[in-house]
Amino acid sequence: LGCLGAAALAATGCAGESANIQYFNRHPAASPLVKWPTPTGEVEVDTMRRISGHFDGHMQRFYGVDELGTSGQDENQDALFRLSDGAVLENVIIGDPAADGIHCYGSCTLRNVWWERVGEDAATFRGESDKDVMLVDGGGASGAMDKVFQNNRRGTMIIKNFYVVHFGKLYR
Repeated sequence: LGCLGAAALAATGCAGESANIQYFNRHPAASPLVKWPTPTGEVEVDTMRRISGHFDGHMQRFYGVDELGTSGQDENQDALFRLSDGAVLENVIIGDPAADGIHCYGSCTLRNVWWERVGEDAATFRGESDKDVMLVDGGGASGAMDKVFQNNRRGTMIIKNFYVVHFGKLYR
């Protein structure tokens, strides 16, 4: 089967197959398990977008340009989106290049967010307290050379109803 599957299959890992990763950029592999969304439009992101409250991307593809025009593994990149405590980001497709994806400060929700090719990380949780929660509900990711989600501080990350293909680690 290769390194293909839902988050529930992530426990078996795929790191051993990283040399065989094929990046699909704007055309993730077809799968009988999931239908990748078709973008309704394209949005260039040249500076990090700060989100507080609720943001519905209406299934548009957001991708990095200029300083955010990278999908490299540099840990010090800016994200395409920076979510404040309590923010909700939904119905978004992160295209390629994806820079450092999404950064969440405090509690946040990612609902129906898709990464066509993960950059440094799909999303990084930077909780401020043990009570902070980052909820990832729905969506999917393809082509993570290393990890999909990263928790850099405090709090709990919940990942459910999420599909991932061609990845190293689901969570670190």
